[in-house]
Amino acid sequence: MPLTDWAIFFAAEVGASAALVGLVTVAISINLARILSFEHLPARAGESLFALTSSLAICSVALFPGLPAPALGCVALALSVVTFMFGARNHLSSLKQPWAIAIERQVIGGAARIGSMAPIAAGALMLLFHAPAGLTWIAAGVVVTLAVSVMNAWVLLVEIMR
Repeated sequence: MPLTDWAIFFAAEVGASAALVGLVTVAISINLARILSFEHLPARAGESLFALTSSLAICSVALFPGLPAPALGCVALALSVVTFMFGARNHLSSLKQPWAIAIERQVIGGAARIGSMAPIAAGALMLLFHAPAGLTWIAAGVVVTLAVSVMNAWVLLVEIMR
């Protein structure tokens, strides 16, 4: 399936990603002092912004006219790996803290990171090997990334005030 068949989806996701980048940025700026008072929240805020920006970049690149699918695969793979590593670093550093987050939250956070980036990485690899199903996997990963980012925005806007 050519990239042009996915143009409407990727265009919609560019808009959604851009809106969520703005929402998370506003959430951070409104609650900056409160976010900085928790050791783990600045990293979570940065991770959320990075994941959303990665989704925005992947969807934007997918809209380049005449782009070969393997080129999108290269971009998506690089961004998904870097985003996952950023999240893994945050996760591992939080485990070393005396205030370490409860195990159920660690599992949920880890599952969210894997659930959003693994489909993008898998889809990217498929595109590198010319498998058209890769676009479906990338799309699924982008949707999950946006959902996880909404959850993080909720934490940064609302839960932080409890």
